[in-house]
Amino acid sequence: MWITNSEHNEHIQLVNIINNLNLPYAVRNNAWSKITELNVTITNDRPSMRDEVRELSELSINKLVAVLETGKGLAISVSFGKDSNCCLVLSLEAIKRFKRKYGYMPSCYVINSNTTIENPALDDYFNIMQQNLEVFINTHDLDVTFIEVHPDTTSHWHYVTLGRGKMPRYPGMTRDCSVDLKVKPIKKAKKALAKLTGELVSVVGTRMNESEERKQKMIERGDVANTVLTGEDGDLLILPICDWEVDDVWALLTYCDSSSENALYHSFAPSFDETIDIYRSANSGECALNVGDKGQSAACGARFGCIYCLVSGDKDKSLTAMIESDSERFSYLAGVNKLRDFMYAIRWDMDRRDWLGRSFDIETGFYPLQPVYFSFETRLELLRYMLTLDAQEREWANQFNSGIVRFELVNYQQLIEIDLAWGLYSASPHAFAALLEYHEIHNCGKRYEIGEVVTAPKLSIPAKRWIKLPASQDISKKEKRHNRDGLSDPELIEMARNAGVEIPTIKDLFTGHKKEIVPFTKSKVMEVPELDAAIFVEMFCSELSETCKQYDSSESVFYYITNGLVQLSGTQPIAFNTMMQLSQHWNDFKAHVATDDLTGYAMDHSISDREHKALKNEMVIGDFELNNVDQDEYIDDSFEAQLESLDEQLSLIF
Repeated sequence: MWITNSEHNEHIQLVNIINNLNLPYAVRNNAWSKITELNVTITNDRPSMRDEVRELSELSINKLVAVLETGKGLAISVSFGKDSNCCLVLSLEAIKRFKRKYGYMPSCYVINSNTTIENPALDDYFNIMQQNLEVFINTHDLDVTFIEVHPDTTSHWHYVTLGRGKMPRYPGMTRDCSVDLKVKPIKKAKKALAKLTGELVSVVGTRMNESEERKQKMIERGDVANTVLTGEDGDLLILPICDWEVDDVWALLTYCDSSSENALYHSFAPSFDETIDIYRSANSGECALNVGDKGQSAACGARFGCIYCLVSGDKDKSLTAMIESDSERFSYLAGVNKLRDFMYAIRWDMDRRDWLGRSFDIETGFYPLQPVYFSFETRLELLRYMLTLDAQEREWANQFNSGIVRFELVNYQQLIEIDLAWGLYSASPHAFAALLEYHEIHNCGKRYEIGEVVTAPKLSIPAKRWIKLPASQDISKKEKRHNRDGLSDPELIEMARNAGVEIPTIKDLFTGHKKEIVPFTKSKVMEVPELDAAIFVEMFCSELSETCKQYDSSESVFYYITNGLVQLSGTQPIAFNTMMQLSQHWNDFKAHVATDDLTGYAMDHSISDREHKALKNEMVIGDFELNNVDQDEYIDDSFEAQLESLDEQLSLIF
């Protein structure tokens, strides 16, 4: 029972209304709003868990209202998981109260980052929650906008892992994938919104008690609950549930059941039963909630990651539990889960790595040899497995679900992203290799099944070695695959010039001189237009699949760029040009030494890292610098990371 020491009649009447459970929810909730506005202190002489979570919630709501009173809007980042749902409930309640009191409100935003590789089982859930939110916003006439953001194409998992071959993030590695796929897109959106509507305060659902590692990081940053903080990048943020237990989170969501007059708040979802059900499935069906007794609560702490996330270890425990606890509902994800386990199992298999360096030492001219990336053969194998799973899902959908699939692991845009990367690195044996795989699997009936998953034993990464390649001019024209130089193609450039097309020029980072490249369609960031991608893939399957093996892999790159299937930022051609030059150099070297085993030949003619360091110590540093590339990184990583800053360095574009 709630009590107050105040002797003011209005205060006493408000407390009586709060305690009268026979009154409608709206009446009691308005009494809560009024008593907090009056800054009256009330306590509970026999607090239940409901009372405790109400007290926690009111504290956070009042702080969020105070933020709105400064004229700043709220930007709530949501994944529609338990913690972000909790923050959204608190934020929307604060927004409602502020508007009811003042008659207006600052513009606020709910932002979700779609990584494009989420767990397919959650798609329907996400759609339902988004629809509920939009109905709630319209019903209450709130100046709140839902925004879905996506990572830049150069950060897409398909482009980065299946295309370039960058290793997925395994346990013990940095989680830069979460930064690229979620944090950066949301921050980018917030900056753009702040320019339009004024300063925003980010509402973040991190909690100290999620894990000991999380707790230490938050303490080191100086994170505290319900205080406006300034992040490392100057972003303002507030942590409403920073000091909440997982039981508190589940209690709030459970008591937001709009069908009950005992509800704490009527929020955007009529109830959070679906949220509870999903977590229960991911916890082997053992997520029973006993919110009446906090000490015995069995609230679930299951976690959901991207469908290919390997950071959790040899098994995705949540996804595995979903399949095992409710096979009738989730068994269709067994193949996807096995693919994920296969990627984990091959981590230490060095035979699945590409040893040929994608950079070179600017002082010695030597190229590194170290197994840092997935080999082309491994990337091809992974793509085949994914396309096979897609084809099997499409067959099921046509037979049992009116053609509606439950997942699609590789869509048209992602297929072109993969094929583009294969062409940039001259990895594939011919042009449009990824598209040919799609055609043969989806249209010709080829299938590639994942066999028994055997985990490769852990071993040390072999030490880096180095090899000196002959200069390009020292390799005869007969030995070169073609007369192209990076993104320069004399024939295509001349054809474009004769057609009246303006020829772009860039600075060649190897020579330091300006050079002409093929025309391209400019965009703010690299993009693959969705409709154009679909039309081209289908056209390829019907018209080009029989002839693509006649052309060099670089033909894909030139076709995509010159036809606008891949649109580039103003500086992207600089990076692409350099990547293609390096890969062309390796291919020319392979022809020059006349070997079928380039990796074996390179290793046999290499020097150790110690010998290379000794060589460097004997040399005088030359004047040539490759745009200050970090020599411990590979050229493609360096350039991808530099693209944002390069966009501001217009002096590089002539």
